[in-house]
Amino acid sequence: MNKYGLNRMAELPRMRFGTYLRESQLPPIPATFGRSGLFPRVGWGMLGNDQFGDCTIAGAMHASMCWNKMVGRDVRFTTLDAQDDYSAVTGYVSGDDSTDTGADMQQVASYWRDIGMRDAHANRHKIGAYLGGNPHNFDHLYAGCYLLGPVGLGITVPKAAGQQFDASEPWHIVPGSPDDGYHYVPLIDHMPNGNALVVTWGAQQEVEQAWLAKYLHEVVYYVSEEMLINGISPQGFALADL
Repeated sequence: MNKYGLNRMAELPRMRFGTYLRESQLPPIPATFGRSGLFPRVGWGMLGNDQFGDCTIAGAMHASMCWNKMVGRDVRFTTLDAQDDYSAVTGYVSGDDSTDTGADMQQVASYWRDIGMRDAHANRHKIGAYLGGNPHNFDHLYAGCYLLGPVGLGITVPKAAGQQFDASEPWHIVPGSPDDGYHYVPLIDHMPNGNALVVTWGAQQEVEQAWLAKYLHEVVYYVSEEMLINGISPQGFALADL
């Protein structure tokens, strides 16, 4: 059974994405970023999120996979890697459901920056910085995703969304569907049809804009050197610019 595991942040990240964005210096943000083809739809790996509430850890690992794949590198994570990092962040003990308490986005981002996520070869993948954002500003959301790669989203998931996921349907609003859990997903693309594309439970999931506007509550942006080649991002920005 697919699980959730995101907690609300006790306090927002000190740095805010909107404070640093210089829209006048940016190129036009395209309608799609071309990341839907980086992996097969169901080729991202569950990374334990059907066994315990490690959506934040699995999502961080999916983001690292995405950054590396964007520049032609393959990075692999396993369920054991995800479980060990989840345990390090939260104190989770395998087999003891009382310790499966989930984590919040800032808690995981701090660990990700300082310690890093362990891959299948025992390498650690770190971010350089993270910033909070306004969940209602979609212009910033897609600008951040284009410039920086995967953006962390905190979403309420209604029960109907699980059924839509199983049926490979876009997440769309079903009036009256009860809330089923609070969840973390990385945003990886803005599709030509205007929908968002996220990664969850080992697969890519299309999300209608109206659904996202209703159920998105928290946003965290990340700066990662893993998307750079010779110090330059796929969009032509140096790390100092980012």
